[in-house]
Amino acid sequence: MKILMIQPYGSSQPPLGLCQVSAELKEAGYTDIVLVDLLRGDIDLYSPVRTKEYLMEQLKKKPDAVLITASTATFREAREIAQLARPYGRVLLLGGPHATTFQEKVLEKTPEFDMVVYGEADETIALLMNRIETNSDFAGIRGVIYRKDGKIVKNPPVPPIMDLDKLPFPDRDILDIDSYAGPLTILTSRGCPHACTFCSRPVTGATFRGRSAKNVVDEIEFLLKKYPKTAKKLNNLITLIDENAGVNKARLISICDEMLARHVKVTIPFTNGLHVSSADPVLYSKLKQIGCTALWFGVESGSDKILTRIKKGATKETIKKAVRIAHEAGIKNVAGHFIIGMEDETIETARETIRFVKEAGFDSAAFNHAAPQPGTPLWDYARSYGKLLFEYDETIDYSNFKHDHTAPQFETPEFTKEERMQAYQEAVQMMDGMTRRKMLSVPNILKFLLNLKSPLDLFWAVRRIYTIHAKQDLRRIIDLRPSLKHRQTKEATNT
Repeated sequence: MKILMIQPYGSSQPPLGLCQVSAELKEAGYTDIVLVDLLRGDIDLYSPVRTKEYLMEQLKKKPDAVLITASTATFREAREIAQLARPYGRVLLLGGPHATTFQEKVLEKTPEFDMVVYGEADETIALLMNRIETNSDFAGIRGVIYRKDGKIVKNPPVPPIMDLDKLPFPDRDILDIDSYAGPLTILTSRGCPHACTFCSRPVTGATFRGRSAKNVVDEIEFLLKKYPKTAKKLNNLITLIDENAGVNKARLISICDEMLARHVKVTIPFTNGLHVSSADPVLYSKLKQIGCTALWFGVESGSDKILTRIKKGATKETIKKAVRIAHEAGIKNVAGHFIIGMEDETIETARETIRFVKEAGFDSAAFNHAAPQPGTPLWDYARSYGKLLFEYDETIDYSNFKHDHTAPQFETPEFTKEERMQAYQEAVQMMDGMTRRKMLSVPNILKFLLNLKSPLDLFWAVRRIYTIHAKQDLRRIIDLRPSLKHRQTKEATNT
């Protein structure tokens, strides 16, 4: 049986969800599996197996099942891929957050798809492929919606998987692992119990489930041994992509202890955003010991009024305390994710948030405009009280839903589109000042000069330094190293 899986809007990080599906299928005996993780246009990378041409090659082999994943922001691309695949694939399936949010409405509105898989599919995907392979009925398979005799049939949902240790490690062999710029990634838990009004977690839900320390460290060691060249190139850089890894502090401490006991040497930036309720001197000290170089908090706002309104479960004082504890633990970069334009936001509260970055002592910050995701209270607020700044169909068509959260996606009478853009620009200017001071510091420049490998590297480095000094918006500049595209072009020329 030929199985083709497609990520329609791939990034610089591997699609671990599809890698997990591949692992489950291979464990069940399916081997003819291909994953095409299409590169989006703004990613400075290249891989021959991440192109539309390669996708067409695979489609022409007439796969028995085509599995496409999508969020609401990527559903437009997913639907285009489905239309492209329809003449070739026998059964087309949609999974992921968008499918789980809209469920049977996907089939009602998009004839390209034959089936929707909603919720966690780990324990049902192999059975589903077996039914497709044998042309059998899909009755009894949880988390599946399908067409039968001109009608749409919805099976009961699949319960959340409580024992994550029993799942196989994601199948990264199915990827061109060197085509990803980011660190090696690992998921140590699923679910988040917090009820932030802007957050959409349709697949994993509110029930937190964590893998054991042994299981997590087993996978970290597996990655370092399985992909030594990649690990070395990234300086053993590994990051957790959990929704909220710090829900169970004792579990996270036990992971640290297990890594220390096994002498696992890695660099771990916690970039996904811990909740400040994780603040604990013992935990943060342990994180520092295992190689935590950056700790990002999901802060969202520096206004107590807005923090209460969005049900963040935090105050300005608890945020300041978390930043202080992280600094006292010796973590070099303590940073915050912030959102402009939440419920009841005004330009005054947005500016309060911008000032709060320095007031709280953050070393770095990232700002985005509020993105109302379907199925969230923020979505209901934006539709009923505000005005959405993109066209959409109430059930399924979000073709103008923006990937780029650097532009306003809705406005309200109290906080207009123009005011949102102004506040965002003020935040960018503040972030640029922080970035310049950090990146153009003498220790940072000396460190990267010592790592130059050729005169051409020096040329690119000088150009990058000039860009940092002159550019008004530094959002996409990460460090002083030459770009990956330059590196890959040079390496290809030398081979």
